[in-house]
Amino acid sequence: MRTLQPTVPEFPPPSILPRKSGKITKLLEIDALELARQLTILESELFFKIKQSDCIARSKESVPSGPDTIKSVINLANKVRRCECVWLVYSIETDYGL
Repeated sequence: MRTLQPTVPEFPPPSILPRKSGKITKLLEIDALELARQLTILESELFFKIKQSDCIARSKESVPSGPDTIKSVINLANKVRRCECVWLVYSIETDYGL
């Protein structure tokens, strides 16, 4: 059985930090590339926790017993999608003055 090995570059690119203003950083102040990087890190960490046995258990029973790593990945994806929807509506409202 082959196992997946995460590939990590020797030196990750530097983070793109928002300007320090002493205020709470708003979502729209975060660089889109940096936000994508951080979400990718979160998703990949959860994804690599999924074991083959989790997938098999998921296929055999509707509600698996014990910790459900697959559900964790699904929940994170759902939270991200909800944030994207809110951000999209906010962008449309501000662009069109609604």
